[in-house]
Amino acid sequence: MCEEKNCKKPHNIKQDVATRWNSTLVQLKGIVRCHAAIYEWQCDEKYEEVHPALRNACRAGVKFTNKYYTLTDCSPLYQIAMILHPLFKDQYFKVAGWSQEWIDEAIRLTQELWVSKYKPQEEVSASPA
Repeated sequence: MCEEKNCKKPHNIKQDVATRWNSTLVQLKGIVRCHAAIYEWQCDEKYEEVHPALRNACRAGVKFTNKYYTLTDCSPLYQIAMILHPLFKDQYFKVAGWSQEWIDEAIRLTQELWVSKYKPQEEVSASPA
């Protein structure tokens, strides 16, 4: 399929990285280079049916992952990390369907932790005696 669509190697598309100014351009070049082959592959009916063994392995993997992934919702560190992420802030919680009450609590916890653990302390200068 790649040869038919003239999609040259390498076939991978580089990931966009927020800290690299040109990574979006590199990613877009990869998408443009392979878009015809990707589109055809996505539309190809022979890839619709997944082999039962692979399907079962995926289910087991998702079950195992969910066991631990759901624990992240219980951790204030997860909420704090999401809020502090420059691309997400509170948007992730809105998209994930969190209630406004939960979002407000996550923001409050983040602010509280910052004040108690990380906020620079004001230096008290000693008065001349």
